Amino acid sequence: MKLRDSEPERYRDLEYRYAAVPISFYIKIRQLLPYNERSRKKSRSQKSLNTLKSFFPFTNWIGEYSKDKAIGDVTAGLTVALTVIPQSLAYANLAGLPVQYGLYASFVGCFIYCLMGTSKDITLGPTAIMSLIVGNYSYNIILLQFISGFIVLAMGIFKLGFLVNYVSHAVICGFTCAASIIIAFSQMKKLLGLKNIGRHFYEAIIDVPRNLKHTKWQDLVIGLVCMVVLKSLELIKRNYTSPIESDSKIKAALRKTLWFVCTARNAVIIGIALGIGAGVDPNVTHQPFTLTGELKPGLPKPMLPEFSGDYWVPEDVKIALETVPEAEIEGCVLMHVPASMMIGKLMSGIFIVAIMGYVESIAIAKAFARKNNYKIDPGQELYAIGVASVFASFFHSYPITGSFSRTAVNAASGVQTPAGGIVTGAIVLIATQYLTPIFKYVPSAALASVIMLSAISMFDTDGVKHAYHVNKMDLVPLFVTFLVCFYEIAIGIAAGLFVSIAIVLYPHARPKLEKDNVDGGKGCIIKLDRGFDFPGAEYLEDTLIAAATYGGYKWMVCDLSKISHLDLGAVDAIHTASQQCIRKNVCLRIVLPQEDLHKKLIAGGVKRETISLTLGSALVQVGKQTKGSPEQHKRAVTSLAPEIPTDFSTTDERELRPRKSLFVEGPILGEASV
Repeated sequence: MKLRDSEPERYRDLEYRYAAVPISFYIKIRQLLPYNERSRKKSRSQKSLNTLKSFFPFTNWIGEYSKDKAIGDVTAGLTVALTVIPQSLAYANLAGLPVQYGLYASFVGCFIYCLMGTSKDITLGPTAIMSLIVGNYSYNIILLQFISGFIVLAMGIFKLGFLVNYVSHAVICGFTCAASIIIAFSQMKKLLGLKNIGRHFYEAIIDVPRNLKHTKWQDLVIGLVCMVVLKSLELIKRNYTSPIESDSKIKAALRKTLWFVCTARNAVIIGIALGIGAGVDPNVTHQPFTLTGELKPGLPKPMLPEFSGDYWVPEDVKIALETVPEAEIEGCVLMHVPASMMIGKLMSGIFIVAIMGYVESIAIAKAFARKNNYKIDPGQELYAIGVASVFASFFHSYPITGSFSRTAVNAASGVQTPAGGIVTGAIVLIATQYLTPIFKYVPSAALASVIMLSAISMFDTDGVKHAYHVNKMDLVPLFVTFLVCFYEIAIGIAAGLFVSIAIVLYPHARPKLEKDNVDGGKGCIIKLDRGFDFPGAEYLEDTLIAAATYGGYKWMVCDLSKISHLDLGAVDAIHTASQQCIRKNVCLRIVLPQEDLHKKLIAGGVKRETISLTLGSALVQVGKQTKGSPEQHKRAVTSLAPEIPTDFSTTDERELRPRKSLFVEGPILGEASV
């Protein structure tokens, strides 16, 4: 074989040493080595690129963005913006904050979620549920948003999203029903123009009837009119805006316009009410309407949340952070609240906000993903919500989450990608910068009407009916959550979680045991219908010891064939029970098919001869020890487990094999006692 002149000189001697192998083979191998290094580098860079794409999902759709998608996103973003602006004012009012804080909470989440979210439909911002939860923490609600955002982000980093699976549907249903009543009733004072009404539900339910004589009829009238118009527009949208194929172009355009007006009904009503409020002479001594009042104009200055601060607190207590006043009042002193105390007071709210915020968002995202036939990444949603919450806190936002009503509007408006959120956020930014001064003329009763109708629609009667028909036990955590939430939201959710988890864990603490008496009551077979671990270990131990002590049995078989693992508590329980049976002179056999678990029992002190692989072999060994008749053996085994052969080859107990004949007389049968 001849080498080309271009081939390196160092390979020429290979022609003679390895004549059977082409020299070009060695050259190609040598040439491939640098390529493999490049390939590994390329693989690492590709992996980094994939990680970046997974963390910023917008990179997956931005390359395919088109004019048609942009039109859909702009239309949807504009429609959602006209929905979120009046809602944000109302929800901030519900949280006990100046209404501009609702606007602060409505734009940052839109931009962040566009980059990091995996749902094209969902919109982040203030919601009625979240506003109700955070109402008791308004003294430092921005810090609450900051820390809860980090909690959600940490859940994403450490893959702890599964924890929200322990928040049962029953707890969510009970909380939602209670929240709808609490929210609606909390707006009665604004609908009626009342003052000096307690913030908590149990206070307001007493104070409102007591102060009905001070009702401002102007507030009541404008509030009721707003509610009637809002409900009418909702019904019109439901019944008269669906497209019809036989419609002409003019009719189709009119239906589309009517749909747009009905969808933006909150903005329409707030705009009209604002005009009425602005038309009142400001010099009048007695204003007919209770207005929102002066607002801080412009965008907030970005800054980190304050971990400590000075607050006016009652003199007779060391510290009492509630909805504290910003100015001196009688009986209060100005005190500095350190960061440790501040975070301690916020602690209950931090976890409730983090968990409920993620639960609400992921439920909405999954629902619309199924409806519109695409997939979301729950783990990435944790990152998106966490990062959005942290960044939003820099702009004085209070806790945000996914909004069902705005997500429905977004989907119905034809949104194509998460870029619709950029349009929504931009419009809210413009409104915050330039329109804040005019929002002071919005009547509080008009905002109350928006909140009350939204709250009434939240009452989940279908969820209660579904729980009743499917599993009545779910009604227990549902009603516990529902009732306790009227006292305190955080305590109600915690109580519901405790009850629902207790219901789930109860079968582990009290595993179902089936006990069958055989051989005229001389023996029994105890079967465990599921796996068990330390919560149910004591129950099994007590059952076996009680049967050995008071049952009058000569032998017992404990069938653990359905378990797949044993922990320390289970092994100790079996060992203790076997020792007690020995003291009571009762023969105990443990049925355990998994041979790898035998080592655990033996290591725990259980005697090797006590363990059997099958129920049949256990009965055979009992027969050896207690000297029974073959007929008793046949009757016992066929009545309790007819599928188990009663005749075995006994060369090795751990290799028990049935013979062809089901009942063949032999020495083993003659020794059986069952």
